[in-house]
Amino acid sequence: MKSAVRTDDYVEDDSSRATPLVLLIDDSPVVRDIVGASVVSWGYRLVSAATYREGRERFDALAPDLVLCDLGLPDGDGIDLLVEMRHLRLDVPIIVLTSDADVGRVLRAIRSGAFDYVVKDQQLELVRRALERGSRQLELARRNAELIEQLAAANERLESTVEARTAELQSSNAQLRAEQRRLREALQTVEETQDQLVQAEKMSSVGRLAAGILHEVNNPLSCLLPSLTMLTEWAEALAQDAPSSAPFSADEAGEMLRDCLAGAESIARIVADLRTFTRREAVALTSMSVDAVLTPTLRMMLNRFGREVHVSRTGPADVSVLASPIHLQQVLLNLLINAAHAIQATGRRGHIIVRIEPSDDFVDIDVLDEGTGIDPAHLDQVIDPFFTTKPTGQGTGMGLSISHTLVGQMGGDLTLSNRPAGGARARVRLRRGEPLPPLDA
Repeated sequence: MKSAVRTDDYVEDDSSRATPLVLLIDDSPVVRDIVGASVVSWGYRLVSAATYREGRERFDALAPDLVLCDLGLPDGDGIDLLVEMRHLRLDVPIIVLTSDADVGRVLRAIRSGAFDYVVKDQQLELVRRALERGSRQLELARRNAELIEQLAAANERLESTVEARTAELQSSNAQLRAEQRRLREALQTVEETQDQLVQAEKMSSVGRLAAGILHEVNNPLSCLLPSLTMLTEWAEALAQDAPSSAPFSADEAGEMLRDCLAGAESIARIVADLRTFTRREAVALTSMSVDAVLTPTLRMMLNRFGREVHVSRTGPADVSVLASPIHLQQVLLNLLINAAHAIQATGRRGHIIVRIEPSDDFVDIDVLDEGTGIDPAHLDQVIDPFFTTKPTGQGTGMGLSISHTLVGQMGGDLTLSNRPAGGARARVRLRRGEPLPPLDA
């Protein structure tokens, strides 16, 4: 049987990198020898540590794939070490080793981010199974990272395609201004391809929000998977009529199930918002609540820009406008993303206000930001097709043009101006809709 490999003996080469590296942190030499030898015999690479400090140093230096961590360490709390390691690398499955079945302490470790736990006096087979589950989780995390890279590459290809198409249309536009006959022909072409451009701009917006969306989906998943594993073991113990061997009580299982349900509902809400936004729909006007599209749009903004901008809504609730829900949502998302980018350009965290002001016949929806504002020389150009002040590759120049067109098709108007105190104001003015029914109707 192979012996445990110590840090000062451990040298990584190209042939060993494909085998997962396990960091075993335990103050007991007996545990390190017995568990360590078994880990090596199961085909893993191993490095061990006897203290909190030594474990943290080797975690930083060697970047292990899996961690077996004792909760009782001589120079610190194992749960504190677990939290530190999770803060540094969220993707590493950390399996807790404990010398007793203290359910409260184990649950605290799970809530702090532990992937699984094993009681030391149980069979080593349980450690092997936990490592296998951790390896599968690690592989899923790596596949997820690959998918993120593929999504980023696909978004780059989409941007390139849109830029190429944009360049072609710009060239055509210059010639069409000189020839009235060709202008009429081009307008007919634009009408035929407008839906495709609208949908492409939607996809571009989703691409710019992709990183935040994936992060928001991954957070509840990281809690769901270990909790469901523990609940499966609990259910198996009950199925065998051995409730005394169950790792926790029915009340604790219910609490874990409620946590799982909350995580699943969070993912479902994100998916529902995306499905609604990306659906194709003709401009069909109806009386609708502004908040019906503003609320999910603000959720998508929070997923992507929550750490960089603060977004708030002011004005009365349940205001009705005459609009197309899908297209109003696209307009609002375009304006909010532009406002967020303008704030990012200042290098500081800023505030976006969405202000709703109804009058007798119209409703004004203002998007107010604390960004760089609009160059006065560009105020008359910003809604022109293909006009953009963003660096190459960061904008198509079609967002405001499409938004202006969609608002016009809904019988409204889109205007842009600078705020006296700094930043910009985008105002969407729509016709007021029929009064909404009361909530209890």
